[in-house]
Amino acid sequence: MSLATVPTTAPADDRKALMRLADKDVAVRVDDHGFITRVQRKITLAYGTELYAACQGEPKPDAKVQPFQPGYMRIVAAMGGQLLCPPTVKDAVTGQVRPNPLVETWPDGTVRRVTATALCAVRNPITGEWVVTVQTIVQDLETVLRQALLKMTENDDVVQIMAPDEWETRDRDKLKGWMAVPLAGAVLACNLKKAGVRDAWGTLLQQAATARQRTCSKAERLAADHNPITRMTWHYRDLRRDGAAAYADVNCIAWVEHTGRDEMARMLEQLATLGRAAGIDNVIDLPDEDADSDEPEDVLDEERPQITEQVEIEPAPARTAEPVRAEPPKAQPKEAPLTTDELVALDKLRSQVIDLEALVTPDALRALRELHGTHDVLAMRDVAALRTYRRALSEAIERGAKGAS
Repeated sequence: MSLATVPTTAPADDRKALMRLADKDVAVRVDDHGFITRVQRKITLAYGTELYAACQGEPKPDAKVQPFQPGYMRIVAAMGGQLLCPPTVKDAVTGQVRPNPLVETWPDGTVRRVTATALCAVRNPITGEWVVTVQTIVQDLETVLRQALLKMTENDDVVQIMAPDEWETRDRDKLKGWMAVPLAGAVLACNLKKAGVRDAWGTLLQQAATARQRTCSKAERLAADHNPITRMTWHYRDLRRDGAAAYADVNCIAWVEHTGRDEMARMLEQLATLGRAAGIDNVIDLPDEDADSDEPEDVLDEERPQITEQVEIEPAPARTAEPVRAEPPKAQPKEAPLTTDELVALDKLRSQVIDLEALVTPDALRALRELHGTHDVLAMRDVAALRTYRRALSEAIERGAKGAS
């Protein structure tokens, strides 16, 4: 999609629509790839967490207030843009790709310098064109250490400025416990036994622990500060008040592109007809679950191995002392799936049979199961066979009751 002021002449095949933006008529062209939507959002930035003034204590009414990194993150997000430090960038001096941030350390692993590059990309609220700024910041902890040590050079017992060859030929017994820091062709020799030197090194170690995060945050703030779309400032007196809290309302314009409509329609059609589509590895089709149903899962499983998968067994010779065993039913073709009403009736019949089995003595139950081939009642789907077995159970219970009387 493209956005431009209304031209005096336009190709006949361009589909255009007029819209009112900032008291001006602009033409929006919708092409085959999609369209673009202008969305207006309103966000609130709080002073102290997302806005700051470069002063100590309570700012004066005319003090300049601007966002820092957390505030810029919200502004850029509301505009549908990007504010980040890419994992790798191209070095402006060497032209080589380097990690971002670039961390330099001393031999012992202590961070001495961090270089971070951030970019801020947002759309122009009037034209919809991308506006991108890139900024690089260097956090040099070694320079901070030098500045702290230079303040202590008045006392030779604490810090001394030496030439490199003088430091190499020093009296090591006399300068035991001293350490050298490079300084523009010279060295700063510092006595680690002194409290001031230890404090300077302690400050450096504390800053080194969070140098990566702080440098990236400062680079992102700097990139947003230099972007003409996201750069915003207020006077402290212009901030809105809610009790003791001060805040600013910001109207943000976001341009949202809608592309790939044809691809989306094609993908949905493939999923509906073929069950798969390009770029989608697996489609899970879950059956509907009835939360109120308390039926066991194996009762409703129509794909369970049924009589069609049984192995025909040769019946054993009949004995005079035992009842004659009935021949197991032969394999039958796979039955058609039962309806819901048939499944409910079958389940009710199975429950009745199981309740009756609990009233029969173990020996009689074993004989009846052998006779009717009903070792697994829950797997049976033959209603007639289940009714015959139920009748036999009822008769056995009656016989047992008469014998007990």
